[in-house]
Amino acid sequence: TEYSDTVFIPENKILRRSYVDCQADESVKYNHTEYQTNVLFTDSEFLNIFNYRVMAGTPQLDAPNQAILTQKYAQCLFGTDNAVGKQLEYGNKLLTVTAVIAQPMCKTTLHFDVLFSIDLKEHRYTEYIQLLPGVDIDAINEVSNVYKKIVLPDGSISSLSHRFEFVKMKDLYFLQGLHEINYHKGFYTYGSRDYLNILFIVAVL
Repeated sequence: TEYSDTVFIPENKILRRSYVDCQADESVKYNHTEYQTNVLFTDSEFLNIFNYRVMAGTPQLDAPNQAILTQKYAQCLFGTDNAVGKQLEYGNKLLTVTAVIAQPMCKTTLHFDVLFSIDLKEHRYTEYIQLLPGVDIDAINEVSNVYKKIVLPDGSISSLSHRFEFVKMKDLYFLQGLHEINYHKGFYTYGSRDYLNILFIVAVL
């Protein structure tokens, strides 16, 4: 969920939080060969919020030189070799694979090949928050439904007004605007409520 100081949830209502950013069509090198990849930049809490089965290693992203690979991508790079402990080149950095995780057993909105530390990013655009039971997100969004100018990373004030709100995970699939952002293209899967309603009507008929 994306937010700024226009939306507020008390810390004692938050169980876990994970900073996330993504970049599609990036590249890494292994053994002097370049491979295309979708990168999710995040932290270790991401795997505490979302349940991915660990196939090998210990999933840690506590340092900027650590990486976690999906099982499919690990096989693409290393074949049947153990990926844990191997090193990848990303830009001018050398990253060590700490773990391999399985592909989700069900359909997913997020599509990534590797997890890199959020510390490799200068800015953190998105935050996933796991809340304690009983927190009314709709009520919080209602009172914070205001447009305002924000402070940019360089300290200047934005020329446009922005509005931020919390988005429930169950609604993320239908948030088409998020998927149209350039660095999100090819990373998220989205759908249409209209198509879903049409299919439901057809099924009922």
